[in-house]
Amino acid sequence: MSRADIDEADVIAIHLLPFEHQQNLGGGQVALVQFDLANGSSVKQDVFCVGVSSGRACNDLARLELVVGVDRDVPCAGEPPAGCATQPPEPDAAAIAAAQPFTLSELDVSIDHTGDYLVRLGMATLPNGYLSERSFDIVDRQPDRYWIDGGVRLEIRPEIAGRPPIGNIYRDPFDGPEPVTIWLVFEVTDLDLPATMEVRDIVVR
Repeated sequence: MSRADIDEADVIAIHLLPFEHQQNLGGGQVALVQFDLANGSSVKQDVFCVGVSSGRACNDLARLELVVGVDRDVPCAGEPPAGCATQPPEPDAAAIAAAQPFTLSELDVSIDHTGDYLVRLGMATLPNGYLSERSFDIVDRQPDRYWIDGGVRLEIRPEIAGRPPIGNIYRDPFDGPEPVTIWLVFEVTDLDLPATMEVRDIVVR
């Protein structure tokens, strides 16, 4: 439905049709789905698996993707190496001591609808605006009641207007502890039965 840009409320029937194992972009067709709509029309949608897929339709061992870690890709405005950013200095002990990291040992999130989820976890301060760790885990990475395409993201958002996005260490430094808000962000794309997503060991500092 998502790939066909169809609203679930408009669908009155779903049919799996015969298909011919077409090839596309290095992958293969795994399904041909027809959606009958309330207005009397119908829409057919191919489902392709391309490359190594993390989705359940293409991989029996699919696991939820966790978007974590600190991006250390070097931004280059010109020709490397001269046109690339120099690595920012790590905060000193005094800056680290003045900052307030965020830790949460466990969080249970109710999964009761398809669509976007935006869960506010709390606030932290980063030493001189420098991110050194962004991590968490999920107890069941292969849930059978729901699925999330695109991964579960731990987003860190600056509280001060005009500050650059947080995730890469190459960002403008801040004078002192920089206040940020931590969010858990994901989109449930399939839901068979209501469930609980058990999130564990959240750390931002």
